[in-house]
Amino acid sequence: MSLLSLTLSGGFELFVDGPSNRRLVPGNVSSSVVLELGSGVSATLNVGTVRLAVGGRVAVPPLLFEQTRYEVEVVQPDIPDAVPVSLLVAGKDVLRGRQRRGHAMATINFESEIGFTRWELRQSGRLIAALRLEVFPSKLDYQSDYFALRASLESEVRILAGALSGRTWQPRGRKRTTQQPTDLEWLVQLRGLFDEWVQAIECIDRHPRRRLVRETQLRPIAQVRRADQTALAHLRKHPNQLSRAPNGPIRIGTERWTTARLPDSRRSLDLNTPENLFVAYAFQRVCSKIRGILARLDPERSGAKEWCDFLAAASTKLRRLEARTFLSEVDAPQHASSITLAMHLSPGYREFLRTWNLLQAGLTLDGDALAMSEKNVATLYELWCFVALGNLLRTELGATPKRPDWLVVDHRGVALGLRKGRASELVIDAPRHGKIRVTYNRSDETPTGDCRPDNTLEVEQSGPAQRSFRYVFDAKYRLSDDAKYVELNGAPGVPADVVTQMHAYRDQIVTSVLREAAPDPSAIVWDVGQRRYVQRTVGAFALFPYAGADAEKNRFFKSIASVGVGALPFLPSRREEVKALIRQIVANSAETVEDLAVELSGTEEVARIVKSHEYGLLGIVKNRTQLEWALREKIYHMPYRAKQLRLRADFVVLIISAAQSKEHYGAIYHAKVRSVNFGNRGSISPIPPGDESGGRSGDPYVWFETEAWKEIAPPLSYEGRPSHFGFTTRLAFESAKGVADLLLVREPERRLADELRSTGASVRVFDETSTESSPFDVASLRLRMVVRWEDSPKDVAVRFTPSAGEFRWEGEVATWKELMFSPAEVVARIRQAGHPTTVSAKP
Repeated sequence: MSLLSLTLSGGFELFVDGPSNRRLVPGNVSSSVVLELGSGVSATLNVGTVRLAVGGRVAVPPLLFEQTRYEVEVVQPDIPDAVPVSLLVAGKDVLRGRQRRGHAMATINFESEIGFTRWELRQSGRLIAALRLEVFPSKLDYQSDYFALRASLESEVRILAGALSGRTWQPRGRKRTTQQPTDLEWLVQLRGLFDEWVQAIECIDRHPRRRLVRETQLRPIAQVRRADQTALAHLRKHPNQLSRAPNGPIRIGTERWTTARLPDSRRSLDLNTPENLFVAYAFQRVCSKIRGILARLDPERSGAKEWCDFLAAASTKLRRLEARTFLSEVDAPQHASSITLAMHLSPGYREFLRTWNLLQAGLTLDGDALAMSEKNVATLYELWCFVALGNLLRTELGATPKRPDWLVVDHRGVALGLRKGRASELVIDAPRHGKIRVTYNRSDETPTGDCRPDNTLEVEQSGPAQRSFRYVFDAKYRLSDDAKYVELNGAPGVPADVVTQMHAYRDQIVTSVLREAAPDPSAIVWDVGQRRYVQRTVGAFALFPYAGADAEKNRFFKSIASVGVGALPFLPSRREEVKALIRQIVANSAETVEDLAVELSGTEEVARIVKSHEYGLLGIVKNRTQLEWALREKIYHMPYRAKQLRLRADFVVLIISAAQSKEHYGAIYHAKVRSVNFGNRGSISPIPPGDESGGRSGDPYVWFETEAWKEIAPPLSYEGRPSHFGFTTRLAFESAKGVADLLLVREPERRLADELRSTGASVRVFDETSTESSPFDVASLRLRMVVRWEDSPKDVAVRFTPSAGEFRWEGEVATWKELMFSPAEVVARIRQAGHPTTVSAKP
């Protein structure tokens, strides 16, 4: 399709052909073509039905779009030995080497660059004609989404720069903008300028500007200093107030008169000058904003307490300043008065005005990401996705990220050092979720080649195993919305090859898990196999620019919930889908990730299985004497009853009650078992304490010879009577918060406790095992978990039935399978039991 034709004097012609993408922009959007002609050149420009016979500007519908091929043809007179014509686009001759007998053709594709472009038609360096055209985006709304994307990137960077400000402060470069600074920007600057601002007010208070005012009042005649024309005018207006008096002070003709009161004009100095009114207005604005932000801040949120303390102290200081300075005598106006020359010249006032202007300014931004030539919108979208993902995580977790090397905040301003092709990372430490990394342009070496997605999110679970899982958020500035695509996939979205690439990312990014020594086969009850590589990426998602309400109907959006691969929209005006996905990712426990993932394994999983089958004996020591003997001789002994003891002990945990050891009690030592011995008590060597008489030397005993004892610091808390159940596992021991947690040896109960605690609930474990059953038979173990949240009005008791594989609480039942694959629903049901709905009785 012919889009543009230009006919020039001298036989030169230029034609531009290509597809018309006007359906991608609203009908009311127009562009402009500017034609510039060389000296002595005449021309005729045709754009559709629009014709321009001279140089100048003409308004036309949008012609050129990104990611589109255009065929450009130039015709020049077929004159022997004529110099070939050049068509310069961004300083490059696109016709070089393409001329044939006065005819040349070239293909131009602007890729993802949008904005204005200048085409120059020259011959021997002489300008024949020049066209200025505009290239439109094909996936974004030019008037809203594109400019919102740039503004949002700057805003996200400013917010992140403010969040990274710690206890120290550096002056930042600032600039006046049409937008007000964000609350976080304003706070960061107020903290650095507050002392200077207060000093300026105190300087003004020492020598405030005053004005001379004249005040007239009716006073008793004896107090009037001097009667002037005002007094005479008053008497002429009110003659009835005069009365004759022989010695009166007023003489009219030959008679004397007097009156009770006369107007008296006096001059005085007043503080209500334009300069002081401006200071009072600005002072009240700052006080009001401090109170407003302080009312909205939650001191319990991470990083908010420091701000609350600063604002409370600042508010107190300003109240005192207002009460003891000239501000107490100035009535603050509702609107700012004009700024006079004296504000710029007078001591104190000029410093006050400077700090006030700085408070109203935003932080200056520069750097590679914000100085992109030709406005490459694809790169801009990638950078925005990275910074926005980091800020979404920071907001959801309420945590402060570590200062990245790509964001420099100093006296010159904020420099954003992100660059396509260079890896950049943002690290966030969240106490309840572990360490979280967002990486831009991460490169992974794999057996099938290097893999470099745009953004990866890595969640490193806290705890002894420190398992980490990776998610790919690949910013794809691509969008398909033709009728055939919508019919096949339900709604506009990314092309199918993008989702294929997401599958490749998820499967290609693997980690080597080869180890020199295999785990102890006797410690594993099922074969987990040995693998050279395992997947570390459990989800891969394409982010694409789309603001339509039907995005959730796209098949690739729905596939995220089932296979962990798909695509979802992400724009400054469309963040809810990504926010919900991030919220789900950080809330999932490590076990939930493993259950939901298509395939996942690794050394951590193998180690967890090994630890769950490494058994530990809970050894009760009766007194300090027995404890010291066990530590010294590296032996723990106990009575042996063949019907009860069916345990292979890999390690021993020593427990002593508070009654026997008031300062150091609970689970206090542990050690690996070297050997197990059976025999009479008298066979133990050296003789245990209390056996010097040999009274019970014939009783059957078992004793464990151990390696050196290791102290448990801090000791696991111990209250009430000791548990009847007598062993634990290495997995339960390493994650235990108290002695009762050592009994979480079965995977369902341990998993439920972890899921509940990850939501902030307190979980107390109680042993309800029958005293008649064996303390070493896991089938007879019966536990009661008492659950409570801070906002719960009551406790909820949960019990697990091993034979049925079910959890029960207050008439509710949940299976082990439900906990594995829908942990959030099970936790929500337990939490609901702790918040019973009160139903009022009918009258």
